Amino acid sequence: MIKGKYIRIQIYITGFCLLISGCTAQKQKTGTENKQEHERIITVFAGYSSNSDDEMLAQLVKEKLDITLQYEYRPIGSASASMIQTKLATGEMADLCVYNSGALLSDLKPEDYFVDLSNMEFELELEDNFRKAVTVNDKIYGVPYGYVNSFGGILYNKTVYEKYELEIPHTWDEFIANCEILKENGEIAVIGSFADKWSSQYPFLADYYNVQTQVPDFAEKYTHGLLSPFEKNNFLESWEKCQDLVPYYQENAVAVSDREACDLLANGRGAHYISASKRPLSYIYSDNKDLLDEIGMFGIPGKDADDCGITIWPASGWYINKNTPNIELVYEFLEYYMSKECMDLFFNKAPLFGLPAVQENFHDEQLLPVVLDMNSYIKNGHYCSALEYYSTIKPSSCEDLTTAVALGEMNAKEAADSYERDCERQAFLQNILW
Repeated sequence: MIKGKYIRIQIYITGFCLLISGCTAQKQKTGTENKQEHERIITVFAGYSSNSDDEMLAQLVKEKLDITLQYEYRPIGSASASMIQTKLATGEMADLCVYNSGALLSDLKPEDYFVDLSNMEFELELEDNFRKAVTVNDKIYGVPYGYVNSFGGILYNKTVYEKYELEIPHTWDEFIANCEILKENGEIAVIGSFADKWSSQYPFLADYYNVQTQVPDFAEKYTHGLLSPFEKNNFLESWEKCQDLVPYYQENAVAVSDREACDLLANGRGAHYISASKRPLSYIYSDNKDLLDEIGMFGIPGKDADDCGITIWPASGWYINKNTPNIELVYEFLEYYMSKECMDLFFNKAPLFGLPAVQENFHDEQLLPVVLDMNSYIKNGHYCSALEYYSTIKPSSCEDLTTAVALGEMNAKEAADSYERDCERQAFLQNILW
C-alpha cells in the first residue's frame, strides 16, 4: 500500500509540474504573439538589392508612423518578371510590390493582382509620363518608387572631357570620334559592366528616341509585326551602335559589375558609361559623394545634329497586393509617402537622381548639374519613353544578345535577326499575330 501511495503522489506531482510548465509556455507564447500582433510591419518585394533610398525611407516611415518596412530583394534582369509572376500566381506576394511601370506592368495583368488606386487622393499628384506608365485600361495601379523618373543615355566624366578638350557630341559619328581620341590616349572610352549582363542592354534600349523620331508609330507597328523593311532598318541601327562600341570597352569588361563601373566613371578611370541615370547616380552618391558634380549626361546621339533627344524610363511603381491582409496599414503608408512632407524629408537626405515623377516644381538650384543636363531635353520637348513602356514585346533574350554583341561574339545583323525571331515567338504567346 505504501508503495502504491508513493506512485500516486509522484504522478500527482509530475502532473502538477507539467501543468505549471504548460501554463508558463502558454504565457510565453501568448506574450510573443501579442508582441507580433502589435508590430506594424509592411512586407515589400523590391528590385535588385538594398540601397540608400530604401534605407532612408524605412527610417522616415519608422520615425513618423511606427511602421517597419521589411524588404525582400529579387535579382535584376530577365529573371525578375518570372519571380514576380510566380509569387502572384501562388499567392505569396508581399503586401507591396515594386516593379516596372509601362507595358511590363500591363503584361502582369494588374487588374487580377493589384489594387486600383484611381479613386485615391494623394497630396502629391502624378506627373503625366508616370501616370500614363501606371495606367492600364484607364485604371491607375501605382505611385512612383523613389519619386523620380530615370533617363537613359551616356553618363560622362567632365574632368576627362576637359583634359582632352572634347565637346558634347550631337551626332553618333561625333561620339565615336571622341571615343577614338580617348582610346588613342590610353583611356577607357566606354566602360563595360558585363558581369551584370542586363547592363549591356542600355546602348540598344536608350537609343529609342532616335528610332521613334524616324518612325513615330514604331511601337504600334513593332508590337503587331507590321514594320516595313525600311522601318526595321531603324532598329538595326540601334544594334549597329552596340557593335560600334566594341573596340572602346576595357579588356576586363566581362568581370566588372554595374556598381564598379560607376566607381570607375566617378574617379575618371573611364570616360563614358551608358545606362539609366537613377541607379548609377545613387551609387556614386553613396560611394563617391564628393565626385557627383564631376558627372554629366547626354542622350545617345543620332544622325541629325539638330534633333538630339533622350529616352526616359518612368519610375518603377509601388503596387498594392490585392490579397494583402494589411490593406489599411498599406494605405496609411502610401498616404504619408505621397505627401510633400515625406518627399521633402527624403530629398533633404539625398538629392534627386532624376526628374520628379510627381507634379512638384523644383528650382534649378535644387537640382544636380547632371539632372539639369537631363532637364534641358525636357524643356525642348526632345524626349520619349523607352520602347518597353509602349509595347509588351521584349524577349528575355535581349540581355544575352546585347552582351554577345558587346563581347564581339555576334554582329549587329545576327543579333537583330535573332531578336526579331524571339519577338515573333513572344507575340505568339501573347496571342498577337505577326
